Amino acid sequence: MGGDGQQFSCGTGPLEKRLGSSGQVAGLSARLAAGRHVAIMMPGEDRVPAGERRDLVLALHGLYTDAGRPSTRAAAKSISGNSDLPAPVSRETLGLLLNGRSVPDWPRLESVVRYLAATSVRRRDVAREVMRFHDLWCADRDTAASESGVRLPHPGGGPSGPCRSARCHRRRA
Repeated sequence: MGGDGQQFSCGTGPLEKRLGSSGQVAGLSARLAAGRHVAIMMPGEDRVPAGERRDLVLALHGLYTDAGRPSTRAAAKSISGNSDLPAPVSRETLGLLLNGRSVPDWPRLESVVRYLAATSVRRRDVAREVMRFHDLWCADRDTAASESGVRLPHPGGGPSGPCRSARCHRRRA
């Protein structure tokens, strides 16, 4: 039962369809009801097909895993409370990003990358990760723009300095 006296159903709703067996759903429902953190898993190719977006989300999940798969609430609080990072990030934005549903503007993605790289158990080079993710972000952005037929303006620099991505410079020319 939930905290308000309602029972958790193990029917055939969207959660059951994604997870499969009702035993898995019951376990997840119990963890959620107890307020325990549930890590966001890498979405399958049915949700994020092969391409630029999947490459970005896959790389992000590598950082997320190396950082101990923090809850979106804890990560968003740490990012938003750090004035050294370019932009605040909500837990909703983090969830959408980790699920591959949307990719935020560069300052928000940069904040996520900097936070995850800095908290990684592998002690990743933060600057190198930022450049790698900027290239991935530009590739995803180019694909989204070409699919929609809209030419997006170059994002230019940000709090961390001017854009130095070869991909962005080729696109601007």
